[in-house]
Amino acid sequence: ARSNSEVVKLQLNNLRISEDAYDIVYLHGVIEVEEESSELSNMVRGPFYSWLTTKNEHRLNASVLDSVCLVLEAIEVRGPFDGIFGFSNGGLIATLVAGIADDPILQDNIQQRSTGKKQWTRALGLMN
Repeated sequence: ARSNSEVVKLQLNNLRISEDAYDIVYLHGVIEVEEESSELSNMVRGPFYSWLTTKNEHRLNASVLDSVCLVLEAIEVRGPFDGIFGFSNGGLIATLVAGIADDPILQDNIQQRSTGKKQWTRALGLMN
């Protein structure tokens, strides 16, 4: 799925959710992509992003971990937050992050991936 913060704002407006009533932090996927749909590119300006790549299984797994790490970093730097949401692939990433406390396999993969990098103590502190 191709998106950016402007697309998400339109989606939220359709649900009558706006920054007038909520503090919203917008993140975009880790992969910049070309928008093939002229309908979307006529409504909002790019660049557009995706959370996942489907080029091959290894790259898909890496993009899932990259995306989860991006959200964990946002929690560490800009949190705490009351909730998390996403549309399409962003919803998948939001679900993984929200359930990370109960997912030891994801926890292990995140810990391995973050070795030598910034540790997300607030976000990973959820994992006891």
